[in-house]
Amino acid sequence: MKKILTLAAALFAAAAMAEEAASPKYVLFVTASERVGTNVLAKAGAILTDMFKVPIRSEARKIEDCAMKSAKAMLTDSNALAVVVVQDSAETPSMMVVPESRFAVVNTLAYSPEGTDAKVLEVRALKQVERAFCAVLGGGFAPVFSAEDLDGFNGGVAPNAFMAVPKYLRSMGFIRRLGDRPARTRPRNPNAKPAATPNKAVTAGEVIPDEPKDPAAK
Repeated sequence: MKKILTLAAALFAAAAMAEEAASPKYVLFVTASERVGTNVLAKAGAILTDMFKVPIRSEARKIEDCAMKSAKAMLTDSNALAVVVVQDSAETPSMMVVPESRFAVVNTLAYSPEGTDAKVLEVRALKQVERAFCAVLGGGFAPVFSAEDLDGFNGGVAPNAFMAVPKYLRSMGFIRRLGDRPARTRPRNPNAKPAATPNKAVTAGEVIPDEPKDPAAK
C-alpha cells in the first residue's frame, strides 16, 4: 500500500511539473519600431509588473510580415501569456486588439508623427503599451481620439483594470502561483485626469481600433 501511495505521489508531482512547464510564464513586449526602444518597453513592464505582479519580458525584433500575424506567431513560438507589439505604421490605427488570440499591436505614428519630441514620444508610447496590456488581459481601455486625449491621462491603466486584470490572471493561474495581489502603485499627478473607465469592453472576436475624431462632429 505504501508503494502504491509513493508511486501515486510521484506521478502527481510529475504531472504537476509538466503542467507548470507548459503553462504561460510571462507577458511579452516586442518593439519593431525604429523610434521606440526596449528601454521604453522595460519601463512600461516595470510599472505593470509592480501593479499586477506579472513577469514581463521586453525585446526588439524585425518584423517583415504583417505585425498581427507576427504577434500571433510569437505566442506559438514562446511561453508567453500575451504579446504586445509596437510598430511604426502609416497604414494602421493607433491600436489593434485581438483578446481571444491574446495579442495587440500598437502603432506609434498614430499619435506621435515624425518630428515629435523624443520625450513626448516616449511618454505616449508608454501609455499606449499600458493600454494594450490591459485590453489584452481583460481590463478594457479608455477611449482615446487624439494625442491631446492621451497626453491628459496619467498613464494608460483604466480604474476598472485593477479588478478585471487580476480576475483574468487568476483564470490563467498567475496570481495563485505567485501568491501576490495587484496594487495601485503609480504616483498620481493632480493636474492629470485619470484614464476613464471604458464604455465598451473588448469582447472575443473583435479588433477594436481607435477612430480619429471628426473635427466637424459636434
